[in-house]
Amino acid sequence: MNREEQITLEYLKSLLGEDVVPVPKHKDPPDILVGSTIAVEVRRLNQHFFEGGKPEGLENLSYPLDDAFEEVLKSFNHLYTGKSYWVFVDYRRPLKSEIRQAKKDMRLALQKFLDSRISKFPCEISVNSEFTFSIYKSDPGNGKLFPVAGSGDFDAGGGVIGVYAENIRHCINEKSS
Repeated sequence: MNREEQITLEYLKSLLGEDVVPVPKHKDPPDILVGSTIAVEVRRLNQHFFEGGKPEGLENLSYPLDDAFEEVLKSFNHLYTGKSYWVFVDYRRPLKSEIRQAKKDMRLALQKFLDSRISKFPCEISVNSEFTFSIYKSDPGNGKLFPVAGSGDFDAGGGVIGVYAENIRHCINEKSS
């Protein structure tokens, strides 16, 4: 059972008691049976990026990218001399390069920023066609040259009702098949 199925099973058991049973993993849907009359198929609603007919959950890219971004920023901590700059990253899909290449591009952009001695803040730096850094002057950052200010995914959010409708439709179609 995956995490979502386990949460659902525990919740239904707390409401309905022992008449709630998981269906063995090797079986076809449903995931959970309630008595002999209700079948429950569990699906986490997440936002997808739709390109070329193949949906991909936004988290499949955003989590590894956030980790890579933080790793790159930490790699500059040895250069800390009392000045800090908040760094915010914006990105958009699809990524043309691998995360390894994105990390190289991020490091290069931050090194160019340091070498440029920019004095007007906030400033925006293009990392490549997919990533942009917004850099803000900061109070000293506890030994961090570049503390994380956050990240923005241009493909996430937006008109929420449309986003929900599109992703619910995708989930229903996936589970109906």
